[in-house]
This record gives sequence, structure tokens and C-alpha cells, in this order.
Amino acid sequence: MIDQRFEKATSEWVKLSVSEDELKTYLITINEQDPLYTDKAFAKQVGYQDIPLPPAYPALFWQSFSLVWLEDQPNIILTTQDFHYNKPLIINQIYHGQITLKKLLTRKDSQLAIHELAIYHQSHIIATLETTLFLTRGESS
Repeated sequence: MIDQRFEKATSEWVKLSVSEDELKTYLITINEQDPLYTDKAFAKQVGYQDIPLPPAYPALFWQSFSLVWLEDQPNIILTTQDFHYNKPLIINQIYHGQITLKKLLTRKDSQLAIHELAIYHQSHIIATLETTLFLTRGESS
């Protein structure tokens, strides 16, 4: 379980970017075929500067972070994710992100850990992803 002292802790800033090939791999994985995500000309025709990322893609950005408070956690279950956008995220753009452990709700043998991933472009917040993790104590040795 996460030590209470980590509540409000933040990660290091991480550079985030998605190439066309990375997006293609994701689209194959989720069996997404919408031309908005596969056809640059179509995306531009409907008003985007390049191909936008699908709404749930930022969940993959978590892989770019090292969160000290989650190291050695034996039992983690994703319970909810909530995405908020000020602008769409676009491939081949450089973003910067940071994860904050916003709140810890602790019970005897479990916790809810509410995190926020904030994604910025040129000092403007573009999107946030709120993720709630359920943690339980590992088996005693």
C-alpha cells in the first residue's frame, strides 16, 4: 500500500509524443478503423492540423512514468479513468506531462489512489486524465 506521505506527490516531467507508427499499432490493437485516425487528409478536411489521438490513448502515457509510490505494489486494479480535453491531442506533437497522486483513501486492508495526469503543450494544459487505482495488501510472507 502507498505510504500516506506520498499524497500530493508529483512525478518528474516527461516528454510525450506519438508517432504515426505508434498510433497505427494502437489502432490495430483496438480494431479502430475510423478514417479520422488513419487518414491525414481526412483529418485535415474536418479541421485538425494532423491526425488526432483517439480519446483513450493518453492512458498509454502512464508507461512513460516512473512513480516511486507505486513501486513494489503487489496488487493494483484500475477502477476508473476519466478523460478531459481542452484541445485534441495530435500525433507528432511534443507534449509534457506530469502525474500527481491527488488523494489517498485508506481503509484497513485497501486503498483508493486517485491520480491526475496533466498534459501540457507550450505551457498550456491540453488534457487531463484522472485514474483511480484500487490497492490491497499483498500476502504476508
